[in-house]
Amino acid sequence: MNFNRTFAIALLGFWSVLPVWADLAGDQRDQAQVARMANWRAQRFGVFVHWGPYSLLGGSYKDEVYPGNTEWIMRTAKISRDDYRNAATQFDPSSFDAEKLVNEVKGAGARYLIFTAKHYDGYALFDSKASDFDSVDVMPSKRDIIAEVSKACRSEGVPLGFSYALDRDWYHPGGNTLGPPWDPSQSGGRDRYLSEVALPQIQELCSNYGAVFALHAHAGDGFHPNLRSSFSSVVDANTVMPWAFTGRDDYSYSDSAMRGHQYSGGDWEKCRTLGNSWGYRQGRVKWETPGEILKELISTASMGGNYLLNVGLDGEGRIPPEAQAILDETGQWLSQYGESIYGTSRSPFLRHPWNGVATLKRQGEDGCFVYLHLFSNPGDQLSLEGLLPEPSEAQLLGSEQMLSISGHVGAWTLDTGSLNFGDDLKVIRLKLNKAPEMGRGPVVERSDRSFLLELGRGSYSDARTQLGRSESSAELRLTSFRDEKETGTWQIFSKGTKRVRLKITASSDASFDGSHRLIVKVGGEAPVEWELFRSSDSRATQAGALLSPELLLPSGLSTLDICGPTTQEGESAQSPITLTSLQLIPLR
Repeated sequence: MNFNRTFAIALLGFWSVLPVWADLAGDQRDQAQVARMANWRAQRFGVFVHWGPYSLLGGSYKDEVYPGNTEWIMRTAKISRDDYRNAATQFDPSSFDAEKLVNEVKGAGARYLIFTAKHYDGYALFDSKASDFDSVDVMPSKRDIIAEVSKACRSEGVPLGFSYALDRDWYHPGGNTLGPPWDPSQSGGRDRYLSEVALPQIQELCSNYGAVFALHAHAGDGFHPNLRSSFSSVVDANTVMPWAFTGRDDYSYSDSAMRGHQYSGGDWEKCRTLGNSWGYRQGRVKWETPGEILKELISTASMGGNYLLNVGLDGEGRIPPEAQAILDETGQWLSQYGESIYGTSRSPFLRHPWNGVATLKRQGEDGCFVYLHLFSNPGDQLSLEGLLPEPSEAQLLGSEQMLSISGHVGAWTLDTGSLNFGDDLKVIRLKLNKAPEMGRGPVVERSDRSFLLELGRGSYSDARTQLGRSESSAELRLTSFRDEKETGTWQIFSKGTKRVRLKITASSDASFDGSHRLIVKVGGEAPVEWELFRSSDSRATQAGALLSPELLLPSGLSTLDICGPTTQEGESAQSPITLTSLQLIPLR
């Protein structure tokens, strides 16, 4: 399945299934995919390793330093095939210890390892019969690095996957140089490269080194369907893959921003590197802080994603000391708080009313834990606005300290004044005897006395309704209300009876010949018909703020329903209305 970073998706009970993609899987995925994704999803954190002859160069060639990613140096420095092969003969890492590396990965709290078997330079770190440009043929010590890593992973119980540069290869003729070749000997037929080098090497990786946990391989353009079928036949059904070269797209993959995944129902992986290059760079590296990495890891898990953290080994196969320090601190944190990451699903909160995020883990058929990750001291109280039902207990994870719970439905608060926050990223574990209604808790009054009706918190009755982000903006947009069948419902908790107006930002298609209307109903009050604009009104095509007629909001828990107008037999429905914000404004 392929999940775009910008999307508009039909919402039929969408928010109730956000955290548990596997709940939908039985109908939409084959059983092999269900099993492999459940296993992959539970790991939540992996380490990615980039390593090869480019690591020995460290970003420099013939006394010139080249900017950018060091693993691209064959291209950035326009090194010929012969010269790069000569440089590769110097790559003989006597200090590399696969067992030590795998133990360092485990010490970081990572649950799987993705190792670069071949990058764009075409050098394979395994014994390949399809090419003589590999570690056994070119490395003076003739080592099969992948065999060593595979053995160490099996010994330590760490699932091993591979990254294989399929769509770019700057050594083998026909391997795609991303533009005109800088060495005439790079020219060749792409299909021949794929069928004589890439396919056999993928088969070697999948056949000679035990179970392959995951396979990262870029498909590129112009991939012949026959070759796609051939690749599919050599990859095991248990191997997880983010790239679509076999037609098996298990999850989406991002090495940049995480925007949008808060609202996506699919599996995804955030991949980032330590430092400013994926391959090792000698000197001139800006390193992240351990806190930055931990917050990214936690935030990724909160949005239902796995976190894959890359480190570039140096020419001797060692993790740079700065990167090792970050991995060590990550591992120390996970040793205490790992239960809030491993095996969790996305946050039950549409919006986190504290500086931090949350994850969720089901316990048995009905119960669950909600983990509140605190990125800073919350002060005396922490709001749980929007969470249903009431937590039965709250405990500071890693301690015996229990926190008191107060408030009312949809607006629980924790007494956090006694927390000794310190420097760690603290975690509070909430115990719930019933699974929360994801993102659907009641809207409560804000400090300015208004009620913000977040679009993601509504429930929608018709599959035509769309909730998503525009391609040009991170702004969430709701498109619906053609007729009475398209209804949006919000729960609201008010401490007293209030007279309010509904304020919306709305637009629609001016080609519709007629007025655009909404029917608004609050609790047991009579429905109110509201004309927004006519097709001739300029507001029909330009988003603007509009105020409804006066509404009566009762005390306590109630519902607000919005739908399109009732249509008579033979009458056309109005064109859809797009909303970007809704709130109830009190009358002064």
